[in-house]
Amino acid sequence: MNSFLFATLLFDIAFARTIWFRVDDYANLKNVMVIVILVIAAVVVKAIVLFLEAYEKRSMLRKEYASYPPEATGSIFSRSFFWWLNPLFRSGFRRVLDVDDLFSLDKHLKSAYCHPRFQTAWASGETDFLLSHTLLSPLFTSCRLSPPT
Repeated sequence: MNSFLFATLLFDIAFARTIWFRVDDYANLKNVMVIVILVIAAVVVKAIVLFLEAYEKRSMLRKEYASYPPEATGSIFSRSFFWWLNPLFRSGFRRVLDVDDLFSLDKHLKSAYCHPRFQTAWASGETDFLLSHTLLSPLFTSCRLSPPT
C-alpha cells in the first residue's frame, strides 16, 4: 500500500502542478479554480494517508506481537533505507553494545533451530551436482525455508 501511495503521489503532484500552471489557459471556464483546489486537496490528503500508513504503529500491536523486531514491523520505507537500525546506531554511539542491546531474532534464524538442521544435512551427505564436495550444499539444504510451525 505504501508503494502504491508513494508512486501515485508522485504522479498526482506532477498533475497538480501542471493543472495549476494551466489555469490561465482555461480562464473562460468558471469552475476551473474549484477543480484545481480539489486536485491539490486530493494530493494533500494522499500525502497525509501515506504518512499515516508509513508511521510506525508498534504501540498498537497486541502483546504477542510486541516483541517482534523493528525490521519485521517497519514500513517499506523503514526497511528500504534501514531506518529501523537508527536506534541501534544511536545507542552504539553512546556506549559499547552488548548482545542484550541487539534486537531479537526470528526463531528460524536462531542457532538452536538451524544447527540441528545443518547437522542432519551434513550427516546425510547429500550434495547437489553443482555443489558436490562443498560446504554450500548442506548449508543450502538446511537453510531452505520451511512452513512456520
